[in-house]
Amino acid sequence: MTDESLPATATLDEFIGWLVLLREECGSPSLRDLVASSTQVMHRHRHERSRLQTLSVTALSDHLGRRRKHLPAWGWVATYVLACQEYARTSGACLDDPGTATLPAWHDRYRAARAGSPPAPPPLQAPVPEPAEPVPTTAGVEETPRDHYGAWSAASRWRPDDLASPDNGAWTPDFTAYGVSEYVGLDYDVLLDDADLQQWLDSLTRLPPEPLVVRQYRSMIGAHGVDLLKAAEGGDAEAAYRLAILLLCEQRPA
Repeated sequence: MTDESLPATATLDEFIGWLVLLREECGSPSLRDLVASSTQVMHRHRHERSRLQTLSVTALSDHLGRRRKHLPAWGWVATYVLACQEYARTSGACLDDPGTATLPAWHDRYRAARAGSPPAPPPLQAPVPEPAEPVPTTAGVEETPRDHYGAWSAASRWRPDDLASPDNGAWTPDFTAYGVSEYVGLDYDVLLDDADLQQWLDSLTRLPPEPLVVRQYRSMIGAHGVDLLKAAEGGDAEAAYRLAILLLCEQRPA
């Protein structure tokens, strides 16, 4: 999707609307289809997994349904965009996948939405309510693991009066060892500036060269032929049959 007059700021609702529109333009894949496509994207760009983020049905439903009141992380957005384009290519909704070429424009939209949306409170700053006391079990009532092992307090330690407690030497994470004073969730990743964004996009496009046979099939039949070739090499008999038909139509030896 293109936007010639992108505003300097945008609301969260506007940005989610752009994400929903992209999904519709790419053939309206189901949430599970998007998750499957994101798996392919993550595999293709596996050397950049630290930037990209795996999609899940729950997160997709919550973000696209506007049930989360803050922007998703940029890595999540980038994966979503690439997954939509991947689905459009494999389903035939769009013959050409622009790949990462669309990400700079989406980063501009994301930057505008960040400027126009108040930040959500960082994780772990909101007060954590003290868990209720365990309800004593009685005859005929199934005992729960909480009743048996006790409750975990808001201070992240076992209460002295619990029925069971971990060893005194139990490990607890020390975030100061990583240069931060507290845990920061993935939804609060830092915006990339223009130089960092270009460096990241360049790293995404530095893929190993395709084997000669794959390039030949791509030039003869296109991306669909390459998909059939890979499936046939994996033992898919139907894919091998369909590939043979395409090769006969091209008057090429199978």
